[in-house]
Amino acid sequence: MTDIWVTSDTHFGHKNIIKFCNRPFDDPDAMNQYMINEWNKKVKPDDIVYHLGDVALGKIADTLPLVAQLNGCKSLVPGNHDRCFPTNKDYNTRWWDEYKQYFAIQPLFSNIMLPKRNKLIVGLCHFPRSGDSHADDRFDKYRPRTWDGPLIHGHVHDQWVIKGDQFNAGVDVNEFEPVMLDNALDILGY
Repeated sequence: MTDIWVTSDTHFGHKNIIKFCNRPFDDPDAMNQYMINEWNKKVKPDDIVYHLGDVALGKIADTLPLVAQLNGCKSLVPGNHDRCFPTNKDYNTRWWDEYKQYFAIQPLFSNIMLPKRNKLIVGLCHFPRSGDSHADDRFDKYRPRTWDGPLIHGHVHDQWVIKGDQFNAGVDVNEFEPVMLDNALDILGY
């Protein structure tokens, strides 16, 4: 049976995220390897994984290829730190081709229908309707403010896991590993 997983904000190769989010790693290499190992313990090669943005930072040519080590059929809903996000200065250049080597690229707000949950439609976005990892909401025009169903998102790092009918799939609040979508929806009461 194929499972569906969600995750966000891996920030592969990002040295400062260890300090910013108090991640329990000595360096980016240790962080990267831990997340790869944990991902592959859970996700089977034929599972579906939606990464909800902010995959890799640092030297992207060194960090983005780490995705090739991860199990699953991977789709990316881009986040503000991904080179294929519209506010990136290199948007619409070679980065699309780079990301497409590892992911099926999805729209900035996507949704999926789950037949086994009475055709429940679940929203997927890097951003929650409101809230940020900083004091003020940024990227307002990319937020799904009018979406009124369950929303799986990232971006807020360790600010919360659940906020109303929103579930933060970010690694900082999910033991640095993907979450099965069914488990996230159970937690939300769907």
